[in-house]
Amino acid sequence: MLTFLGRTRLLRFVCREQTIVWRQQTIVWSEQTIVWWEQTKKVSKRGLQKQPIGRT
Repeated sequence: MLTFLGRTRLLRFVCREQTIVWRQQTIVWSEQTIVWWEQTKKVSKRGLQKQPIGRT
């Protein structure tokens, strides 16, 4: 059995680890979003050029 203090310390450590991981995930996710956004813009431009005029 862990003491109350020990448990608190462990929880704090786990929370800190989670925060670091979460921050890294957020950075990766935002980079992927930027890449995805660029690709979407390219695809939509290409799609608009291919479509015949007057049809939506």
